Amino acid sequence: GPEGKVVGIDLSSDCVRHANKRAQERGIDSNLSYSQASLENVKNVVQGDNLFDAVISNGAFCLAPNKIAGFSECHRVLKPGGRIAICTTVLKSELQDGVEWPVCMQTFAKLDELVPMLSAVGFYDIEIDMSDSKMEIEEIDDIEEDDNDEIESQNEDTDCREEKTEDNGRYKVHNEEGQKQYRHLENFDMDRICARVVIKAKKR
Repeated sequence: GPEGKVVGIDLSSDCVRHANKRAQERGIDSNLSYSQASLENVKNVVQGDNLFDAVISNGAFCLAPNKIAGFSECHRVLKPGGRIAICTTVLKSELQDGVEWPVCMQTFAKLDELVPMLSAVGFYDIEIDMSDSKMEIEEIDDIEEDDNDEIESQNEDTDCREEKTEDNGRYKVHNEEGQKQYRHLENFDMDRICARVVIKAKKR
């Protein structure tokens, strides 16, 4: 509603600055604000407890070094009955020894550890949605031009993202600068190793 508040966080000061600028330009900055913070240290931005109805995240949790701390912060800021919906990438199996894996993949949580981890933090009614779990991306044609420029700039600095190989249609995980370094990963089926999931849970 008109009195609702949304608080966003991001590690990148440039992304935060851009998002706040767009919110101001669209006249919604009284309801929507962004601050620089990590998932594990939301208390640096949100100091009170039991404040929010929902916490959502798309693609950030997989890179958080301390997953339990991140989920604990989500639990802390939620009101009783509040819920989370977190889209993240997880490992379905152990990474093979003797293979050079991107740092991002080494930080992914293990699929079978999610429910115990969330339960330990205090969440219940936990659901791991794997209905769209394949490691692939969709092309988006209707991004506004200035937003597209920003995204392209961000992608240049991203350590790990999903790309489709041109020769065999498989999907691999790395950026353009890492193509040579991680060329050996083309022989791995990423759908067997990783999955995109949506984590849903509630706070009592």
